[in-house]
Amino acid sequence: MLADMSGPNFSAYQWRSQGGLFGSAQQKPIKSEGQFDDMVQAYLTQTEERCAGDFAISPSSTQDSGGTRIDTYEIACVGGGVDSSASLLFVSQGGTFTVVAHESPTEGMESAMDYRDRLVESLKRS
Repeated sequence: MLADMSGPNFSAYQWRSQGGLFGSAQQKPIKSEGQFDDMVQAYLTQTEERCAGDFAISPSSTQDSGGTRIDTYEIACVGGGVDSSASLLFVSQGGTFTVVAHESPTEGMESAMDYRDRLVESLKRS
């Protein structure tokens, strides 16, 4: 947990995974399911604004069952001296909006997607 970034209505986390992946997560309250798409878009827009190269977004899947919404995306920022990609997981469950990102250079995207997909499977079982 990143204590200096976290507070009563926002929690931030980061870690390093095997294979050189960098992981991060953010959690904050969500008042209604109607906010979900806006919160996803705000995250994607903020990430694109930090990209100094060409930015690409590819939606992967959307699942909604039993009060849990799960969306997955792949993003990449390439050019201008940058070679970065991330596999993203957005979840709305129990009044909490969560974003989990596994980031790597573009050649590590497959590993990042694997980590993300394992989280999705775990969420679907719970």
